Amino acid sequence: MMIKAKVLDIQNEQNLHIVKFDFNGTILKMMSLALNEKIKIGVEVILNIKSTHMALAKEFSGVVSYSNHIK
Repeated sequence: MMIKAKVLDIQNEQNLHIVKFDFNGTILKMMSLALNEKIKIGVEVILNIKSTHMALAKEFSGVVSYSNHIK
């Protein structure tokens, strides 16, 4: 699954990067050890979500450990 998002914020701690994205009003976050120099705040990017790293739910209620949620 690929989605188009905009980079909102980038936090760096030594070699760890935490990047915050806006996808149609939904905030998504990513952690990365390496970050392309073209990734900057305000840039639009295509995010790829591996199907093996996602969960789908219908009429979900409760708590899950996934940090990114798209309704």
